Amino acid sequence: MITRMAGRTPVPERESIRSFAQHQATMVVFLSTGMLDKLQEELQAGGYPADTPAAIVYKATWPEEKVLHCQVSSLAQCAAEAGVTKTALIIVGRILGEEYERSLSVSSGIYDGVPGRGEGKKRAMNKVYVVGLGPGAGSQMTGEAQAVLERCDVIIGYTVYVDLVREQFPGKEFLTTPMKQEAKRCRMAFELARQGKRTAMICSGDAGVYGMAGLMYEVGREFPDTEVEIVAGITAAVGGAAVLGAPLTHDFAVISLSDLLTPWEKIEKRIRAAAMADFVICLYNPSSRKRHDYLEKACAMMLEYKSPDTVCGIVKQIGRDGESSRILTLAELKNTEVDMFTTVFIGNEQTMELDGHMVTPRGYRDV
Repeated sequence: MITRMAGRTPVPERESIRSFAQHQATMVVFLSTGMLDKLQEELQAGGYPADTPAAIVYKATWPEEKVLHCQVSSLAQCAAEAGVTKTALIIVGRILGEEYERSLSVSSGIYDGVPGRGEGKKRAMNKVYVVGLGPGAGSQMTGEAQAVLERCDVIIGYTVYVDLVREQFPGKEFLTTPMKQEAKRCRMAFELARQGKRTAMICSGDAGVYGMAGLMYEVGREFPDTEVEIVAGITAAVGGAAVLGAPLTHDFAVISLSDLLTPWEKIEKRIRAAAMADFVICLYNPSSRKRHDYLEKACAMMLEYKSPDTVCGIVKQIGRDGESSRILTLAELKNTEVDMFTTVFIGNEQTMELDGHMVTPRGYRDV
């Protein structure tokens, strides 16, 4: 049901807000937000319970678009708190609530495969983006990531990553949390999206590789009205490989040496398994103040299966100021100091150094 409030232009009595409210159908109302007090009175007088779900859509499809979720009894307050002062679209009805069931024509899958329809679930009205910045942000950020962040109102992330993009996106609202507050950071992002703000959670590299993408989906179960969209980024394995040459041209394994979330015993098993199978191995988080000898331990395990002369490479500060790289042997790597901003590459039996580049042959003939 699409209608409007009576203002300078009257509406027939049988088409009044109060009359339509008696049907308890979904209602879409075009009006100035200055009339929201009167609107919520008329909706309740007509029969809508005070807790009926409602939404205010401001400047739909515009860069300034806002979607605010509330109840019939709080329409005016919600708009005022969000600073919505001009004409907006008001949607009222249980279609916005969790208990609403879509028609069988949709939930049965009749429209499966048709863009914008089907999939057996209600489409979320809010959205939060999870954006991979690439290893160093700036020029290594994808065009899609750049466009999404330009459209967003709020950028939220780990302090170090937010600092990488502050100057690139002036005028944005930036929010940060330190390490070990990842779940809190995710909930902050969802709450902001619920307020109608275009929100982006940013991660270094790719959000799906040791990033926040998985956790956002997990926490997102608490926010069923908000959709998560992942924006891919260049992960450190790929960015660092390009600096060294072509070390990942054949099968490779990516392993993090951080034991904050994975027991060291399990990391050991993965290192040994990858080394025994002669994978090229890429190591993330190879060292920290509390884990200063973890790379040495990893190399010792790999030396049980790989030659001391295995070609290896390290890249520090990929895509950032101070970027540096070095090619060395596995025996040399064992005694090399690295930090959390270093990505380590260990070659397979065929990996070689060619003109100062680390190269793993794919196996093409006639070479």
